[in-house]
Amino acid sequence: SSDQSVMRTSILPSLLLNLKHNQNNNISSVKFFEISNIFLKGKSDSDHIELKKIAGIISGIRNIENWSVKNENCDFYDIKSSVETILDRLNIKDYRVSTDMKEPYLHPLRSLNVSINDEYIGSLGEAHPDILENFEIENSVYIFELDFENLLRFSSNSPAFTPFSRNPSVYRDLA
Repeated sequence: SSDQSVMRTSILPSLLLNLKHNQNNNISSVKFFEISNIFLKGKSDSDHIELKKIAGIISGIRNIENWSVKNENCDFYDIKSSVETILDRLNIKDYRVSTDMKEPYLHPLRSLNVSINDEYIGSLGEAHPDILENFEIENSVYIFELDFENLLRFSSNSPAFTPFSRNPSVYRDLA
């Protein structure tokens, strides 16, 4: 479309626009992600660098309300858990998180950098209040953006088949 006719330097603005669109349509709780290419300027004006990134956003209520789950808002630990799940599924164990912030779009006291073997992979945390004000978003928003190609490079994920259980799981004792 015409509003997406330029090459992006980050996935996060489009995720924030999607969040704003959902909130304008009375959908206040969202959890979504995107894997896409971004483009950065190279050493010369005609040169560019293309990177594949994965980014995600969480805002609003953590779970759908029901009798057994409390109605709680998402927080920093939800986005951290999402990133840890991605790293776990890719079988990346030797990652490190640190508080030396590199990204200006994240809150300086509620954000972390992720690195693998001392190589910066990405960041996660609460969106900076100035960013939320620019997008006219009132709720707290938690985001992450990771270098997807480097995640795959460090991944030692070799899929293995796990046989199904012969006995189905029992979640509730009806006796």
